[in-house]
Amino acid sequence: MDLSVIKFLMEENGLYVIPLHSVKENKLCTCNDLNCSSVGKHPLLKYSWKVVATNDFEKVKKWVEKYKNINFAVATGRKSSKTNKNLVIIDVDDREHELNKLLPQTFCYETGKGVHYLFWTEHKLNNSVSLIDNGIDVRATNGYAVVPPSKHSNGKKYKLLRDKTQTIIDLPTFLLERVYFKQEQNRIKKQKINKQTTEGLKQYTNIINTDISVAEILENLKKGNKIPVGKRNETCFRILCAARAKGVIELEKLMEFGKSLINFVDEKENFTEEEICVIVRSVMTYPAYNNCHQNVIKNYFIWLEKNGFNLTEEIKQKIIEIDNKFFNKLSEATENKGILLQTIIDARKQFFEKNGMVSYPNYKTQLFAKKLEELGFKKIRTATKNLWAIKITE
Repeated sequence: MDLSVIKFLMEENGLYVIPLHSVKENKLCTCNDLNCSSVGKHPLLKYSWKVVATNDFEKVKKWVEKYKNINFAVATGRKSSKTNKNLVIIDVDDREHELNKLLPQTFCYETGKGVHYLFWTEHKLNNSVSLIDNGIDVRATNGYAVVPPSKHSNGKKYKLLRDKTQTIIDLPTFLLERVYFKQEQNRIKKQKINKQTTEGLKQYTNIINTDISVAEILENLKKGNKIPVGKRNETCFRILCAARAKGVIELEKLMEFGKSLINFVDEKENFTEEEICVIVRSVMTYPAYNNCHQNVIKNYFIWLEKNGFNLTEEIKQKIIEIDNKFFNKLSEATENKGILLQTIIDARKQFFEKNGMVSYPNYKTQLFAKKLEELGFKKIRTATKNLWAIKITE
């Protein structure tokens, strides 16, 4: 496989790449799912692609050596390690669209039906569909896009339209203004709808305002209240995640509990078992956290094994050792100095990656805090935020 384009995007532009399933000669996805709805476009590894994304070209070469038939995508909305700007991709789904003539020369390539244009921006844009015009999508924050030399589901390869070293330029002002303005309009509109929904709920005594904790929601359900239309999927997802965190980690039991929630939704005749099954399966794709911080690593191992990863005792021990080594690096800060909890969490992430671990168990914020408290560290409360009286030794 010719990786020159991938190398250019990573080493010259500081972009982050993830491995995807590819396309077989019979045009089926290499995931072997005959009904795959995203042929050649979904992550190859079962870890979160946001964690897997790398700008280390050596890792890419190892993936190719191991998996042979493989596609690639670039993570969008991430800051480049070279330009310190965010990557945004304008996806024009029609090669005859007028916008193709208006866009300046930048790195671009043909997709199955249209063209992907790569740009830089200092702004944090959202992913959107047909926001600029019909058939024109924006790939930005928390998104990714397939890149050459990947294969499309039609069997053909994504093809460069210009030289493979074509410079990626800044997003044109006319597009930036249009995208930013439209997204801001949508944000304001959504705020108004949420406000109207909340105010409308006050008219019904048996409908829950779901902008409360899961514990409060469950208490209200016991009293005979209902989950409102428009909030059903989100609320059921939260309840199921909470149940899984408390130990309901088997698919069958979680599915059974999920189906019981149908009785607590408003207009339940319009809320099918198929919908709740989709929500349950979505919940099951995430590692099972627990309210007890001591069980975070254990549940992470269980989740990996249930998803087909055969963990050796050596790998398990290595993860535990790295985790222990990190917490041993922490010591009490003197002179009343403190750091943010997120700074410590980020340092742990970097420590695992430095020790060669692409994926590892993550503590939820509140569980991470409990872990620190157990180790004897204390918070420093200030007027604006909480800090931890901790320093991280090298």
